[in-house]
Amino acid sequence: MLKKYEENNNENKNKDLKTTDENNDDDSLDMILNPHVYALDDTLKSIHSSSSTDEKNQLIDELTVIFTKDDILFNRKIQARFPDILNLLKNPDLYNNSCILISDMVRHKPIIQEIFFLLKIFDFLNFEKYKNTMSLVFSMCYGNKKLTEYYFTEIFKEERDNENELVKILKEQK
Repeated sequence: MLKKYEENNNENKNKDLKTTDENNDDDSLDMILNPHVYALDDTLKSIHSSSSTDEKNQLIDELTVIFTKDDILFNRKIQARFPDILNLLKNPDLYNNSCILISDMVRHKPIIQEIFFLLKIFDFLNFEKYKNTMSLVFSMCYGNKKLTEYYFTEIFKEERDNENELVKILKEQK
């Protein structure tokens, strides 16, 4: 009986080793095929773990480099991190750089604009930081009539926005 138990136990250990090796191979292959996902995850972890605002903003700037390869924005694993990126706007010290990052991500990409709209990006806007906020609004709305209409219906304030050059361009596309 003890001998049979030992044999079964050894078989299970061998199976576990195979499964672990297969998982490691899958992870390695995934890292090779999707390096941007791992770079994004590592950068987001570094942002959250850093105590330095300057370092956090520098890391956000580095994310812009990661996203220069436009097609990665359409990767579902990358899109799953969009809420984490959007939440960077909640930190007042990171707001301006986060606006620039997201502006670059969504500009001229209706599908990505729509994803951020569904994530309620307009609820995160801070008009006290007007210049970067309007850059983000423009990037979200330019070329997207639905979002432009939403902006003018729900967010636009004549006294605040009417003289803004980017808003004038959006008005022309209405």
